[in-house]
Amino acid sequence: MYYNTSSKEKILTVRISKTLAERIDNTAKKVGITRSELIKKGIEKVLEEMEDKDTDEIKRATALMMQGKSVKLPPSVWKDIESKLKESVPIHHTLKEAMEFIRGREWQED
Repeated sequence: MYYNTSSKEKILTVRISKTLAERIDNTAKKVGITRSELIKKGIEKVLEEMEDKDTDEIKRATALMMQGKSVKLPPSVWKDIESKLKESVPIHHTLKEAMEFIRGREWQED
């Protein structure tokens, strides 16, 4: 089998039951889209729901931390936080600048 390697999309092979394949085919025909498009849309929806769940979990955890309570977050949430921190550009380039901003006065080490 030959595939167009210049495509920006990746090819993913998945084993599914005959019943599930028939359901996918029938639904795709009803909706008027290809099997691949139906599967892509389904996967995107599931991923969005999972990401929304993580966002809700972060909001809940933030509220609890603001109340001084300890919180356990799933590893996936911490990985997301870590990647966002790596992407961000710091406002304050030194600890001294950050502490002065937070305290609203010149910072002196204790």
